[in-house]
Amino acid sequence: MKTGFEPLTVSELKLKAPSIFTGHPAARTSPHRYLFIPTSKVVQILETIGWLPVFADEKSVRNEQNQGYQKHVIRFRNFNESMRTRLDVGDSLVEIVLTNSHDGLASFNFMAGLFRLVCGNGLIVANGMLNDLRVIHSSFNAANVIDVCAEIVNEVPTMTGSINRMRETELTKPEQVAFATAAKSIRWNDEIDVDVDGLIRPKRMEDDRNDIWHTFNTIQENIIRGGIKTRNKRLHRSHSREVKSVDENIRLNKALWILAERMVDLKSSAQLSA
Repeated sequence: MKTGFEPLTVSELKLKAPSIFTGHPAARTSPHRYLFIPTSKVVQILETIGWLPVFADEKSVRNEQNQGYQKHVIRFRNFNESMRTRLDVGDSLVEIVLTNSHDGLASFNFMAGLFRLVCGNGLIVANGMLNDLRVIHSSFNAANVIDVCAEIVNEVPTMTGSINRMRETELTKPEQVAFATAAKSIRWNDEIDVDVDGLIRPKRMEDDRNDIWHTFNTIQENIIRGGIKTRNKRLHRSHSREVKSVDENIRLNKALWILAERMVDLKSSAQLSA
């Protein structure tokens, strides 16, 4: 059984996201406008510089003709000892998150991710200091991929600074509720009533703290993993489901990270004006 600390084998990757290994593009793509590069080639390039896959998933498709060409996501972690110290960010490890598809509609998209050791909730860093980094198929080469990885590593000190500011910024209970209420609107529409107190209720003792970092992680985990009490306009009671969609998972992670950083800014501004 995988603990989250071992790299996936090729067989496991093929089982979790077969589209990574698709050997040709979707039929509707034009060879004059789209240069097919299999994602498996990028996996091999990252392996040469110490980045190995630890998680993979692919988007579900309704049309069988799209099977094998859909968007997929892979999370990579660096297993070189010399690099590990640079990628250790407090209680988290920096990862590289890659998305791609073989339908001609996407570039190779790289993002920074954080694997939190206490729960492995898989955050995605997406704020102003690090935009998504893209490698387009038509100009693809191994050097571009390696450069993108280096750029993400170079941003680690900035990520560390952001996390430290979140750790140092405490919230009152009403401020935690305000944070959760804003997060709720990112996940659900106004027709769903959500147990906001449930969103800020930690699943473990380590997270029972009122700083922004732990509040953010608690809310993120509760939103992504589900199990929160909900009620619709017809007063039908239920519990939220786990977010399994590749696109939705990334969208929520990005939005919640930005929200956490804005909470830090708001608290800082309020303290300066006090």
